[in-house]
This record gives sequence, structure tokens and C-alpha cells, in this order.
Amino acid sequence: MKDVKKQGLKVIKFGRKPTVDRVKVRRLYEDGVGATEIARQLKIGRSTVYKVLSEP
Repeated sequence: MKDVKKQGLKVIKFGRKPTVDRVKVRRLYEDGVGATEIARQLKIGRSTVYKVLSEP
């Protein structure tokens, strides 16, 4: 990455932009809200909630 910036080249990022608010998922979980309810509130899949919670 540093070499690319030194050369003045553009960095092209591929893929979809993240839509999950990871901080909100963690905050709700710490407040005692279950994974199913978090998924309903944020309109995401329950497996996505578990995936976010398993990240360090």
C-alpha cells in the first residue's frame, strides 16, 4: 500500500461497502439484547450478528 501511494497510483477497492454497524451490534449485545432481536432491529441476518460478535 505504501509503495502505491509513493508512486502516485490510485488504489481501487472492490466489493460491496459494509452496511452493518458493528458498534451498534456490540452495544446492543452488551445491553443484554439477544442475537435474534438485534437482527430484527437492524434488519440483518442472525448469522451476521454472530459473525460480528465473534470478531476480536
